[in-house]
Amino acid sequence: MRKVIVFLSLLGLAGCGTLDFLSPAPPVYVVFFPDRATTLTGDAADIVRKAAADAKIKNADMVQITGPSTKIAPGYDPSLAEPRIEAVEATLVADGVSKDRIVRASLTTTDVNVKADASGAQRVEIRVIDKPTT
Repeated sequence: MRKVIVFLSLLGLAGCGTLDFLSPAPPVYVVFFPDRATTLTGDAADIVRKAAADAKIKNADMVQITGPSTKIAPGYDPSLAEPRIEAVEATLVADGVSKDRIVRASLTTTDVNVKADASGAQRVEIRVIDKPTT
């Protein structure tokens, strides 16, 4: 019986390092921009401040900023994407997140369906993610 208990205990310990799928996904901080605006609203700035605070707590992690694609899609003006991402990035840096921890990602134009959801093209997402191992 002792051997079974020891075996099950070791098996449980071995599984601890491989059960990453049980941990929740990182929170997504979603910043919306009204209409054709490229500056943060007061509420948006609060959201970026919360993301910056989370990033400061998790000092070894990266901060990923994901914005709409810079490619043309029907009903979408891609010239707004870069200034919106820059506004979020500048606010993160002003709130104490080191620029070298910030990485950018982009949604594809297939992810932007402004007919079904106009807010998809008006948002920038922030995630505090694990630093990739090299």
